[in-house]
Amino acid sequence: MSPSTGHRGAAAFVGAVLLGGLCLAGCTGVTTAKKPAHRAAGAPAVDIVVPRGTAPRGTAPAAWMAADTAAGKRAIGSFIAKLQAHAATPFEAKYLFGAGKVPAAIVYAVWPPNGLLFSESPMSGRNRTRIVVNGSGEYLCIQRGTGQAQWKCRQLSEASASAQNKTFGIYTAAHWATYLKNVVRAAGTKVTTSTTMRPDAPPTSRKAARDGGMNCIGFRTASSGISTICAAAPGILGSVLLCRGHSFPMEWYITSPAASLFQLPPGATVTRLKPGQQ
Repeated sequence: MSPSTGHRGAAAFVGAVLLGGLCLAGCTGVTTAKKPAHRAAGAPAVDIVVPRGTAPRGTAPAAWMAADTAAGKRAIGSFIAKLQAHAATPFEAKYLFGAGKVPAAIVYAVWPPNGLLFSESPMSGRNRTRIVVNGSGEYLCIQRGTGQAQWKCRQLSEASASAQNKTFGIYTAAHWATYLKNVVRAAGTKVTTSTTMRPDAPPTSRKAARDGGMNCIGFRTASSGISTICAAAPGILGSVLLCRGHSFPMEWYITSPAASLFQLPPGATVTRLKPGQQ
C-alpha cells in the first residue's frame, strides 16, 4: 500500500481542519465528515502536503456577492470549470474524516479508464475497508483486526457495485459541481472566491509543491455561517468544510498513483462471481 495508509495524529487532524485559514466562522452544530486528462508525457507529478502540526495560511477572499446575480453566477461557473476536468486525470488523494466515534483516513485514487480505489482506514487500525476497481471487476475488501490480519474480498455484481459506489461519491469533483449548481445558486446565498496557500513542507517521501494552492469558493446563507469547497487541481476535489453537513479536509494528493493501488491486497481471500451472477 502507498503512504496513504499512514496517519499523523490529532495535531495533524486539527491543522488540516484549518486548511487554507478558512474557519467555519459563525457556524453552530458543525459536523466533520463520515474519479478524471492524462498527465502530459514528462510532466512532473504534483504532491501537496499539509505539514505535521501546522495550520496553512490563506489569501484574503474577494468581496462577497449574491449567488443569483451575474457576478455570483460567474464566480460559481468559473469555480465549477476548475473543479471539473475535461478529461480523466490519474491521482491519489488523502482526506481526513472525523464523523463518528473513530476518525478515519480516506484514500481515493483513480487511474483511467477503469482503475479506482476507495480506502477507509480508522485511526484505531481496526476493520479497514477498500473498494477496488480494475479490469477484472469491482471488489469490496475488508480487513478485520489489526496488523497482518487477512483481507477478505468479494467481487460485486453490477447492482451491488452501484450501491457501494455511493460510499465514495461524496469525494468526487462531480458530486460537488452538481451541489454548487443545485444548492449554492439559491436566492439569498452569498459567495466569494479565494486561493489557499500552504507553508513549505518538511522532508517527506512525497515531493512538496511549495508554490501550489487550492482554488476555493465560500458560501453562506442568512441562517448559517461560512462553508468552503476547494479544488486541489482540475478534476481533483480538495478540502470540503461545510457549516452544516459532512466536512473533510484534504491532507495531500499526487498525480502519479502506484499501480498496486488498483490491485487486490496481497494474500487476500477472494470470492468471485459465478457465471450468471453479474
